[in-house]
Amino acid sequence: MSNVIVTTDAAFAADVLESELPVVVRFTATWCGPCRNFAPLFAEAAEQFAGKIKFVTVDVDNCKDTALKYNVRGIPFVLTFKGGEPQGASQGAMPKSKFVELLSKSFPEHVGQIATGNGPTAATQPEGTGTSA
Repeated sequence: MSNVIVTTDAAFAADVLESELPVVVRFTATWCGPCRNFAPLFAEAAEQFAGKIKFVTVDVDNCKDTALKYNVRGIPFVLTFKGGEPQGASQGAMPKSKFVELLSKSFPEHVGQIATGNGPTAATQPEGTGTSA
């Protein structure tokens, strides 16, 4: 079962702006190759943060009003919200590290729970266990 909500123009306010949880919104389209490539990472994050952060998808072809309202000029486009207010944004294809950075900056209270795939972030490592470059 997917933890990603697919919203509409009519449901956007309820799904995102009125959410008690912080929200990550992915603006996408079925024909967008980079959007399809990003989908598994988005779904993985939705699983990892289930019950802590809400993950919502907006199809720009079906939700033109919402895309226009948030000035979406290219996709994929990710917008983060907390308390109904935008917190951060990223346009274009992004690697996991950039997505983790966006989540960390938007939702610092969850930074200790975010891993990059190379292990815990520096903020979660016990003192003296970090590696040097």
